[in-house]
Amino acid sequence: MQISPQCCVFQRAFFTIAGLVLAGSGLSSCTRSSAPVAEPAPPQAYSVTMPVVMDVPADRQYVASVQNTSHIELCARVEGFIEKVVVDEGQRVTKGQLIFSIGRQAFETELHRARAKLKSAQADFRMAEIEQANTAILLEKKIIAKVDMELAQAKTDAAAAAVEEAGADVADAERHLSLAEVRAPFDGIINRLPKKAGSLVNVGDVLTTLSSDGDVFVYFNVSEQEYLELIARTDYTAPGGLSLELADGNAYPHQGRIETVDAVIDKSMGTIAFRGRFPNPDHVLRQGASCKVTVRHLLKQVVVIPQKCTFELQHRLCVYRVGQDNKVQMEEVVPLFRLPNHFVIGRGLSAQDRVIFEGIQLVQEGQVIEPREQAWAASAPL
Repeated sequence: MQISPQCCVFQRAFFTIAGLVLAGSGLSSCTRSSAPVAEPAPPQAYSVTMPVVMDVPADRQYVASVQNTSHIELCARVEGFIEKVVVDEGQRVTKGQLIFSIGRQAFETELHRARAKLKSAQADFRMAEIEQANTAILLEKKIIAKVDMELAQAKTDAAAAAVEEAGADVADAERHLSLAEVRAPFDGIINRLPKKAGSLVNVGDVLTTLSSDGDVFVYFNVSEQEYLELIARTDYTAPGGLSLELADGNAYPHQGRIETVDAVIDKSMGTIAFRGRFPNPDHVLRQGASCKVTVRHLLKQVVVIPQKCTFELQHRLCVYRVGQDNKVQMEEVVPLFRLPNHFVIGRGLSAQDRVIFEGIQLVQEGQVIEPREQAWAASAPL
């Protein structure tokens, strides 16, 4: 059989292409078999730390105002001219000390007149008694009629009534005289004196104010939530539970205590008023002074972590907890109290848990890490 030249050319081209294909496939298989297998990347290292259990001061500070335990207005109780002002503004007075004298001379004259009338009435009463005794003798001897005895008795009764009336006038005059002298009802400090000697005053006119200079009240408002936390403590009224910071920033040297709580919560502000009491032996605290009061409290054996271990997610405070298998798990924690750079944790962590300390922006939940334990006492001191 004779083969044409065209057929021979076709056969040679076919075998050439097939050889190239086989050679290429052999080269490819050889190349894949010789490539190295990639190893998994090692876990990334992160600093982790453990919470610390400790006693933490949980003091809270509030703006407060000072009021004296006694702060009253001294008013005129009689009408007249001020004869004497025997104290000065800002002067300290003691209980019973004379401060003002108002129209005393007129009231002394009234008292003398009332006492004279009382003596006259007493004399008339004595004469009526003597006359009644004589009338009784005459009646017994049947010298006079019974009606004369009744007239003598009536005269004696009228004289007795006049004595009582004169005695009431004397008491009234003595009261007026006592009211003419305005005396301090307690130890304290005199305020402004708008009325001077010679001024005419009416009943009820304010002469000055008197403030006690002993213990003082300190009023401050707390939120309803803090109020519930405070009253839940058994020691919130203990002595020494309050301290003061004065307007100049200095600490007041004496400690106070919470004495009472207001009966009503202010709905508009959501607060309730507390009243504390402080000693004032040096008379430093004055009515109306502004200050800051600190309510002292010690949280015992609580869990504390640095704030840099935490992050917020949808208004929840969270941490990345590292399990025993070094896998990262996000956990929600409930803070009990916030310090400047730390959180006191009320729920969500224990002292044995490990949390991511640095790198919380890079780590992902479920990631396996290489934990490197770090104590935060040096890098994040409390």
